[in-house]
Formats: sequence, C-alpha cells, structure tokens
Amino acid sequence: FSKKTRPHTRPCKCCNDTATLYDVCDFNKSCEDRNGLNLPVSGIPIYYYRCNHCGFIFTADLDELSEEEFAQHIYNDEYAIVDPDYEQARPSANAGMLTQMFGAQLNTLNMLDYGGGNGMLANLLESSGVEQAVSYDPFHEGQQNRPEENFDIVTSFEVVEHTPDPIATFEEMISFMHTDNSVLFFSTLVQPNEI
Repeated sequence: FSKKTRPHTRPCKCCNDTATLYDVCDFNKSCEDRNGLNLPVSGIPIYYYRCNHCGFIFTADLDELSEEEFAQHIYNDEYAIVDPDYEQARPSANAGMLTQMFGAQLNTLNMLDYGGGNGMLANLLESSGVEQAVSYDPFHEGQQNRPEENFDIVTSFEVVEHTPDPIATFEEMISFMHTDNSVLFFSTLVQPNEI
C-alpha cells in the first residue's frame, strides 16, 4: 500500500467534478464493526474523498493493487468475516427479489451476474429454472472467464462502488447486453445523511 501524501482534492470517479479529502480510516475497519467485529489496527490509512457535486464517497488508495494483492489483502479466505452476507444470504435475497420482479418470464431469459463473487446467485437462479444464468467476477477465482455472449439481463449487486473506475465498469457491463431489449439491474448502498 502506498504511503504517499494524498492531494486535498481529486476528480470524482463518477462525475469528474471536484472531490475533497473527506476522512481517513484504518484498512482493517469494516462494516461489521457495528456488529461487534473489531479487527486489530493494521496501521495502513485509507483516505476517502467526497464529491462536492454528486456526493459520491470513494478512495483511490486501492486502485493500483494488482490481482495478486487483491487476492492477498481483500478477496481472500477470510473475506466472509468482514462480509458475512456475501456467501449465501445476499445471493439468496437477490434471487428471491429477481424472481418476484420478473416472475415466470425470468425462466425464458438469459442473465449475467457481473461481479457475482462465488457464483451463488447464478447457481440459485439456474436451479430454479432460469434458462441461462452466468456469473462473471474478474476478482474471484473460478469466476474469471469473461463470457463471449450477450444477455437479456445483466445484474450487478454491490459491485460498482468497489471498482477503481465506475464509468468503465458500467461500460463493460453494457458490453454484455443486446443492443435492444436488455436490462441492466444494479444496486449500491448509499450513505446516510448524517454520515
């Protein structure tokens, strides 16, 4: 991880307006702190910026990590400790939501879960009758084979906010869609007003 000094401002990753240095936290801070998981302090500061125009909060401190560094420091065997819903609960909830939204029509469509982690969402949908459900995740071992075909539905749950270049990520997701009649369905958490 880089120990270099961070600039006070930088371009926003979403709208390219000015983002101002907003906060810093330790690399080992996770969302599970609220549930009592307190990892030891790593001593690695991660600096965050907040866009003055669109409000997007982001870091650039992880942008230059290699795939090997991501595998070592982030998406490793202990990842589920800091994101326990990742393995089963979130994919199951998303499969239920998609089934409820699209109904029986979902079984006639092919879909790609972009950034699908362990592939659980695609597996659940295929086992429930979806014609073709594929998972692709450039950072997850076993899910890194880039599909060649186009899809009726491209989903991406809690992915875009983690990427170094959200615009390029959207462009890649769109590249998997048919030119007509495809749907991109994504979600990302938003920060509370009192942050």
